[in-house]
Amino acid sequence: MDWLRRFMIGRNGPDTLTNYLIGTGFILSILSAILSVAALNIMSSVLLFIAFFRMFSKNVYARRQENMIFLRFLYKIKTPFYKYKRRKQQKAVYKFYKCPSCKQELRVPKGKGKIKITCPKCKTSFEKKV
Repeated sequence: MDWLRRFMIGRNGPDTLTNYLIGTGFILSILSAILSVAALNIMSSVLLFIAFFRMFSKNVYARRQENMIFLRFLYKIKTPFYKYKRRKQQKAVYKFYKCPSCKQELRVPKGKGKIKITCPKCKTSFEKKV
């Protein structure tokens, strides 16, 4: 195993994008076996080739740039789901309102009666029953 460690010195190795490429490649490979579609098999082979190319590449800077672009893209996709999940968990304890002027979402504790809410973004005050 020492030879593998020496071989990987200076190479990119697996990162998030590579892991997603390998996972997608295996899923497409399984689907191509089940559905008998040659195009899926070719796509899975291409994805796996790209993943292994990325892992063994010595151009670490370029691979890190690619991974950062992918992580930004993944963040944009995952964020709405995380916000929805967090809001659903907090719904029992908090009430959510939008500021009438800047549309900033505000969270206030439930059961406080009629309160004056001040938006931290635009400093607009408004009253709501909580």
